[in-house]
Amino acid sequence: MVPAQMPQTPTAIDGREIAGRYRLGRILGEGGMGVVYEATHLMTQRQVALKLMRPEFADDRQTLLRFFTEARAATKLRHPNVIDVLDCGESEDGLPFIVLDYLDGETFEALMLRDGPLPPEVVLGTLRPVMDALAQGHDNGILHRDLKPGNVFLSLDHLGRMTPKLLDFGVAKFVGVVGAMPTETGTMVGTPAYMSPEQVRGQPDLDGRIDVWGMGILLYEALSARRPFEAENAMALVMQIATEPAPPLASVAPDVPAAVCEAVDRALRTDREDRWQDMHAFLAAIS
Repeated sequence: MVPAQMPQTPTAIDGREIAGRYRLGRILGEGGMGVVYEATHLMTQRQVALKLMRPEFADDRQTLLRFFTEARAATKLRHPNVIDVLDCGESEDGLPFIVLDYLDGETFEALMLRDGPLPPEVVLGTLRPVMDALAQGHDNGILHRDLKPGNVFLSLDHLGRMTPKLLDFGVAKFVGVVGAMPTETGTMVGTPAYMSPEQVRGQPDLDGRIDVWGMGILLYEALSARRPFEAENAMALVMQIATEPAPPLASVAPDVPAAVCEAVDRALRTDREDRWQDMHAFLAAIS
């Protein structure tokens, strides 16, 4: 296998053709496993986003499984608030790729950083549809496991209407699905600041309550412009999450309606038995 040459800057134009169907353009973003390019379908001239695996991971079976988990999860979960996966395959030099719908707009993270704390009506109007998508995913045995502001995209259509889209199922977990990839005991998967206590402990018996927690963190941060758990390093952060209660949302966002604060606080109970038991219940509570 001949390693592909990765562009050196976030705006580089690549120009390569992939699988005889796509021509790569500028880089849209970079992650641990791959690089996302703006790309064009050669036959239809449709603009798409193409995620290409980094060469150093192409021979790692575990990484390959995780890479294609995104395609499997998003394809199984057909929902208007989940990004569409259009195609997948391998490049001429053996690098796996996934083709996603190209979205105009910005991430929820960008909006939060620019305008936060956000009004409750904006936060709830944006995140309720995402919660509905997560609830449908849980009903189909799919846990997202990496909820965070950067994984919610505010997609704008040609009239400027906004549709929130849930992104990046790369670390999703299939529960009760034949052939699902197991998670090793003691392995943390996700972004630490948004991980539930059972995730940071590396527990194997995860269920939809990890996403209830992740959505609780997201709501808390969007409404207050701060996270409930903050520490100087990752080790201290995960210890906080595993052992300490989250400060009540009302203590840092006194103008948020009491019912919303109470719903978010319940989502962030350390003991998952005390949380909302599924995303449907959490969604109903803030609706």
